[in-house]
Amino acid sequence: MADNLTPSELIDAITSFLRVIIEQLWYQIEVYPRESFDSCIFYDLEVKTTRHPLVKAYLDEFINSITNLFNDGIISKIYLETFENNCLKYSFGISFNNSLILDQLRNDSQFLKSDKSNDLFNTFTIVNELKSLLYSVIVESSKLSKIEQNFGDFKLLLATTEDEMVSRNQNWILDKRLKQLTADDESTLDDVDLYPLKEVNLEYINIQGYIVSYK
Repeated sequence: MADNLTPSELIDAITSFLRVIIEQLWYQIEVYPRESFDSCIFYDLEVKTTRHPLVKAYLDEFINSITNLFNDGIISKIYLETFENNCLKYSFGISFNNSLILDQLRNDSQFLKSDKSNDLFNTFTIVNELKSLLYSVIVESSKLSKIEQNFGDFKLLLATTEDEMVSRNQNWILDKRLKQLTADDESTLDDVDLYPLKEVNLEYINIQGYIVSYK
């Protein structure tokens, strides 16, 4: 891999990383049976990847949607929500708010087409930052209990800067749930455990993540 990345290569690196994260969460809480996963190495870490053709095709389509939103500079947040017996059990969220590269992509239609590597997009730096976040996801998700087989479900959701559905404060991971609560809902935001993940804070990309466990 080259010392520095082009804008397109940087987006590919981030979306490939997001795919791996989703698969680790699926594996750890057994959204899909663990026997349907194989082991491989990603950024020098052992990770799990699904081998089921339909699941792979579904994930391909979702990652393609993320890539398109990145290319347009309008990706904001990604959610993986998992349910057990029709009740929300875990939420995983990744935010890209305040990432300068997204501003550049929105405002400069030629930026993505550049085939020149950018000194700012140093390969060693971005790989190590993403690796630390991936390790954090693996460690924190390993603490979670498994979804009860045959009673679980999940949703993958995207939020963009054009249809922002959550606030920009530090509790954004809970905002979506707060909007879902009604006056008659017995649930409260006190009924959660919040697991912050390693943040990526670079000049051009900021990634913040949480895992929420609902009691």
